[in-house]
Amino acid sequence: MGTEGLDAVVKALNAKISEIEGATEKGMREAALRIRRSALPRTPLVTGNLRDSAFVVARAFTEGGGNDPDHLVSEELAVVRSSKVPMASIGYTARYAAAVHENPKAGKSGRPGASVVGEWKFLETTVKERSSEVLELISREVKRMT
Repeated sequence: MGTEGLDAVVKALNAKISEIEGATEKGMREAALRIRRSALPRTPLVTGNLRDSAFVVARAFTEGGGNDPDHLVSEELAVVRSSKVPMASIGYTARYAAAVHENPKAGKSGRPGASVVGEWKFLETTVKERSSEVLELISREVKRMT
Protein backbone atom coordinates (compact mmCIF):
# COMPACT_ATOMS: atom_id res chain seq x y z
CA MET A 1 0.00 0.00 0.00
CA GLY A 2 1.45 3.35 -1.02
CA THR A 3 1.08 6.58 0.86
CA GLU A 4 -1.99 7.42 -1.24
CA GLY A 5 -3.73 4.29 0.03
CA LEU A 6 -2.64 5.01 3.60
CA ASP A 7 -3.86 8.62 3.31
CA ALA A 8 -7.28 7.36 2.19
CA VAL A 9 -7.47 4.94 5.13
CA VAL A 10 -6.50 7.67 7.62
CA LYS A 11 -9.03 10.05 6.06
CA ALA A 12 -11.79 7.40 6.31
CA LEU A 13 -10.87 6.64 9.95
CA ASN A 14 -10.93 10.31 10.86
CA ALA A 15 -14.34 10.70 9.23
CA LYS A 16 -15.69 7.73 11.22
CA ILE A 17 -14.22 9.13 14.45
CA SER A 18 -15.97 12.45 13.76
CA GLU A 19 -19.26 10.61 13.20
CA ILE A 20 -18.87 8.73 16.48
CA GLU A 21 -18.00 11.93 18.35
CA GLY A 22 -21.08 13.63 16.87
CA ALA A 23 -23.33 10.74 17.86
CA THR A 24 -21.77 10.66 21.33
CA GLU A 25 -22.38 14.37 21.77
CA LYS A 26 -25.97 14.05 20.58
CA GLY A 27 -26.58 11.28 23.13
CA MET A 28 -24.90 13.32 25.87
CA ARG A 29 -27.02 16.36 25.03
CA GLU A 30 -30.24 14.32 25.19
CA ALA A 31 -29.15 12.72 28.48
CA ALA A 32 -28.28 16.12 29.97
CA LEU A 33 -31.69 17.50 28.98
CA ARG A 34 -33.42 14.53 30.61
CA ILE A 35 -31.38 14.94 33.78
CA ARG A 36 -32.23 18.65 33.91
CA ARG A 37 -35.95 17.90 33.48
CA SER A 38 -35.82 15.20 36.18
CA ALA A 39 -33.91 17.41 38.62
CA LEU A 40 -36.36 20.33 38.40
CA PRO A 41 -39.14 18.80 40.58
CA ARG A 42 -36.48 17.99 43.21
CA THR A 43 -35.14 21.54 43.15
CA PRO A 44 -36.41 23.58 46.13
CA LEU A 45 -38.92 26.24 45.13
CA VAL A 46 -39.63 29.61 46.74
CA THR A 47 -39.78 32.15 43.91
CA GLY A 48 -38.92 29.91 40.95
CA ASN A 49 -35.58 31.63 40.31
CA LEU A 50 -33.48 28.58 41.22
CA ARG A 51 -35.47 26.27 38.96
CA ASP A 52 -35.47 28.86 36.16
CA SER A 53 -31.69 29.08 36.39
CA ALA A 54 -31.14 25.41 35.43
CA PHE A 55 -29.20 25.05 32.18
CA VAL A 56 -27.71 22.53 29.75
CA VAL A 57 -24.76 23.33 27.51
CA ALA A 58 -23.28 21.20 24.73
CA ARG A 59 -20.90 22.17 21.93
CA ALA A 60 -23.59 23.55 19.59
CA PHE A 61 -26.50 23.78 22.03
CA THR A 62 -27.62 25.83 25.03
CA GLU A 63 -30.90 25.65 26.91
CA GLY A 64 -32.05 27.48 30.02
CA GLY A 65 -29.97 29.50 32.41
CA GLY A 66 -32.58 32.11 33.30
CA ASN A 67 -31.13 35.36 34.58
CA ASP A 68 -27.37 34.77 34.40
CA PRO A 69 -25.67 37.77 36.06
CA ASP A 70 -22.31 36.01 36.35
CA HIS A 71 -22.33 34.69 32.76
CA LEU A 72 -21.93 31.09 33.91
CA VAL A 73 -23.61 29.68 30.80
CA SER A 74 -21.16 31.54 28.55
CA GLU A 75 -18.23 30.28 30.62
CA GLU A 76 -19.52 26.71 30.52
CA LEU A 77 -20.07 26.97 26.77
CA ALA A 78 -16.46 28.08 26.32
CA VAL A 79 -15.23 25.10 28.35
CA VAL A 80 -17.41 22.64 26.42
CA ARG A 81 -16.40 24.05 23.04
CA SER A 82 -12.70 23.97 23.88
CA SER A 83 -12.86 20.35 25.02
CA LYS A 84 -11.13 17.79 22.83
CA VAL A 85 -13.78 15.21 23.75
CA PRO A 86 -17.57 15.41 23.47
CA MET A 87 -19.14 16.74 26.63
CA ALA A 88 -22.22 18.43 28.05
CA SER A 89 -22.68 20.50 31.18
CA ILE A 90 -25.69 20.81 33.49
CA GLY A 91 -25.95 23.43 36.19
CA TYR A 92 -27.75 26.34 37.80
CA THR A 93 -26.88 30.01 37.38
CA ALA A 94 -28.53 31.27 40.58
CA ARG A 95 -25.75 32.54 42.85
CA TYR A 96 -27.14 30.59 45.80
CA ALA A 97 -27.62 27.29 43.91
CA ALA A 98 -24.61 25.54 45.46
CA ALA A 99 -25.61 26.59 48.99
CA VAL A 100 -29.13 25.19 48.52
CA HIS A 101 -27.81 22.04 46.82
CA GLU A 102 -25.53 21.28 49.78
CA ASN A 103 -28.03 22.21 52.54
CA PRO A 104 -29.52 19.08 54.16
CA LYS A 105 -32.50 21.18 55.31
CA ALA A 106 -33.39 22.32 51.78
CA GLY A 107 -37.14 21.89 51.32
CA LYS A 108 -37.58 20.81 54.95
CA SER A 109 -36.65 23.72 57.22
CA GLY A 110 -40.22 24.84 57.93
CA ARG A 111 -39.03 28.44 58.22
CA PRO A 112 -41.41 31.12 56.92
CA GLY A 113 -40.53 31.96 53.34
CA ALA A 114 -38.41 28.83 52.91
CA SER A 115 -39.15 26.13 50.38
CA VAL A 116 -41.36 23.28 51.51
CA VAL A 117 -40.76 21.26 48.35
CA GLY A 118 -37.60 19.82 46.88
CA GLU A 119 -34.57 18.28 48.47
CA TRP A 120 -30.86 18.83 48.92
CA LYS A 121 -28.43 17.40 46.36
CA PHE A 122 -31.25 17.68 43.81
CA LEU A 123 -28.90 17.55 40.81
CA GLU A 124 -26.38 15.06 42.21
CA THR A 125 -29.11 12.59 43.18
CA THR A 126 -30.67 12.82 39.73
CA VAL A 127 -27.34 12.25 37.98
CA LYS A 128 -26.64 9.19 40.12
CA GLU A 129 -30.09 7.74 39.51
CA ARG A 130 -29.97 8.31 35.75
CA SER A 131 -26.35 7.32 35.06
CA SER A 132 -27.27 4.07 33.31
CA GLU A 133 -29.76 5.95 31.13
CA VAL A 134 -26.97 8.35 30.11
CA LEU A 135 -24.83 5.49 28.87
CA GLU A 136 -27.83 3.92 27.14
CA LEU A 137 -28.68 7.13 25.26
CA ILE A 138 -25.10 7.61 24.09
CA SER A 139 -24.86 3.98 23.02
CA ARG A 140 -28.16 4.21 21.12
CA GLU A 141 -26.99 7.26 19.18
CA VAL A 142 -23.69 5.64 18.23
CA LYS A 143 -25.47 2.43 17.13
CA ARG A 144 -27.85 4.44 14.91
CA MET A 145 -24.96 5.61 12.78
CA THR A 146 -23.55 2.14 12.17
